[in-house]
Amino acid sequence: MRGHLLGFAALLTGLVLTSAGSTADQDEPAPEYPRIGAIVPGPFHVLNYNGASQGRYHCLICRYATRPVAAILARLRIDKDDDGLKQLEPDQPLGKLIKALDAINDKHPDAYLGTFAVFVGEKGVGDSEDDQEAVRTKLQTLTKEAGLKQFVFGWDGKTESKAYFGDPKGDGSKGLKWGEPGIRVLLYNNYKIIEQHDFTKDKPLTDKEAAAIAASYAKLVPPPFINRKKPKADN
Repeated sequence: MRGHLLGFAALLTGLVLTSAGSTADQDEPAPEYPRIGAIVPGPFHVLNYNGASQGRYHCLICRYATRPVAAILARLRIDKDDDGLKQLEPDQPLGKLIKALDAINDKHPDAYLGTFAVFVGEKGVGDSEDDQEAVRTKLQTLTKEAGLKQFVFGWDGKTESKAYFGDPKGDGSKGLKWGEPGIRVLLYNNYKIIEQHDFTKDKPLTDKEAAAIAASYAKLVPPPFINRKKPKADN
């Protein structure tokens, strides 16, 4: 009897402490995006190049909802001075990162993970039909050569993703400067940022960093569940 009473008292103490901790967390201001622990800014719709919504505008943030997600937002300037499309070749760090993230996703079909990349364009940054076709062709080649099965690609020609790609001040003081070529990689779960990485022309993505990001994403895979139906591939 004494043991039961002590156990019940310990349970009550734990509940009180947990409740107090939750209240304290609620009183603290949320971290400012894109800091660790911040909530992703919100939905935005992009033209899906592949997947279930191929050829239509669809929100990939909404599609993957509270799942563990690896998201890439890339402004790849497409001109003779800075051919961003070269970064999408399978032997380049960005191409390797995409392949590695897709492999993790495909290896754990019951985990319901999310992996996608959105390419951002505006005037002078790949906004023409020819530029979009060049990106689409490059992605088709990457998908085929890398054997991608789950990764989804989107095009944001309306720059709805500006809140994601920029920083709170928009001046590059916290990573990327809006309007300049660059890549932002976000790992988030239940809409909360777990990791955030920015890469620019002066600080490009490397093979080592790509491997480290993929390893971090693998740690977000939840424990396996039994008797779940394997989801269909997005490609």
